[in-house]
Amino acid sequence: MASIRKIWTFDDPGSYGARMIVAGLVRGLQSAGCEVFVTPLRRETPQATIELRQGLEEADPDALFFVNQPSAVYLGDMGYSPGEVASLDIPRLIWILDDPFIMGKEPFGEHDIVVAADPAFLPNIKERGARHAVYLPVAADSLELGQYRNAFASPVAYVGSVKDMSDWRAQLAPDLAAYFDSIVERRLLDPHRTFPELLEDNLLQETKRVTYTGSLAYYLYVLTNNLWRICMLEPLVPLGLKIYGNAEWGKILPEDSALRGVLHPPIDPAHDLPDLAVSATVNINLRSQQGFASPTQRDFIFPGFGGFLLSSKRHAAKDVQESVKDWWDGLESPVAASPQALYDAVAYWLDHPSKRREWIESRRETIKRKHTYHHRAVDLLKILETAASS
Repeated sequence: MASIRKIWTFDDPGSYGARMIVAGLVRGLQSAGCEVFVTPLRRETPQATIELRQGLEEADPDALFFVNQPSAVYLGDMGYSPGEVASLDIPRLIWILDDPFIMGKEPFGEHDIVVAADPAFLPNIKERGARHAVYLPVAADSLELGQYRNAFASPVAYVGSVKDMSDWRAQLAPDLAAYFDSIVERRLLDPHRTFPELLEDNLLQETKRVTYTGSLAYYLYVLTNNLWRICMLEPLVPLGLKIYGNAEWGKILPEDSALRGVLHPPIDPAHDLPDLAVSATVNINLRSQQGFASPTQRDFIFPGFGGFLLSSKRHAAKDVQESVKDWWDGLESPVAASPQALYDAVAYWLDHPSKRREWIESRRETIKRKHTYHHRAVDLLKILETAASS
């Protein structure tokens, strides 16, 4: 098969973090010699999906690039019939950036070449019929340093959103809602235990089991991550914490939470995050309680912008962490496993500016050497061409 040099994708302004990854890979592919066509998704117009189809067909690409869903989902939304989807005989790169278990059951097609940003995604990807599935982490788009801004200056900062699940909870019987709350509490006490294990070992009733579905997984993980962020961040308020997040923080926080006094409006990730990263002395990275093992976007972009990053501990299984250890070489940030440990770590790093600078410089060198989107684009093109010719 001829090498792939023309790739089509689309830009979704509502995809937030994923949008930054898509934009980074587009630039990486361009630096690797590809011509990349990007059609904007204008959700406010009634012809939005038709415009995407027109953009794809005008580009006449060698391959397509999507994130998080099988290509048939996107192409169907764009007006392609199942027959047209099947007859579009070009490879479709699908980069899975979040847990596929919570994102539906649609099968991957024969032309889908699936790349998982975390190895934990691979079993579910394969269960959904993927013929080609490999692991490859995200990367850094740019090593351009952010600029100090007084508006973002603080000893410690956290950038992140939460989700209010009260509407979901209202649909549950009170005893079921309380039961799920207890499962979440048990998970926080022992993050290495999976929700299926906890549901099996702590039955709703003596002879009644709850079926673990994608929607239930989403509900439980959101509740767990919400509570995890609150309990980890509250002790940092006396150290000068600022939180930049969505309005739903105000809905989930207890009325007496000290975090209410440190909430700030969300920032524009593309334009503000580089400056915030260098303006805050310590940036907090609270890893998902879903037990992922791979380096994430924050592990690359915060030191890439010139910011210091302090993370919570990863809770992936040991064998999975072993499988990704080479990717962590030179990237690890200082970690804390509990609220008190995080408080102590922040206090320590605030008092050691030279060590912070040393950490930032070392990570930037590692990223420059092997973790930019140019590096990922070269790898992805090899994956695409190998899978498409097999």
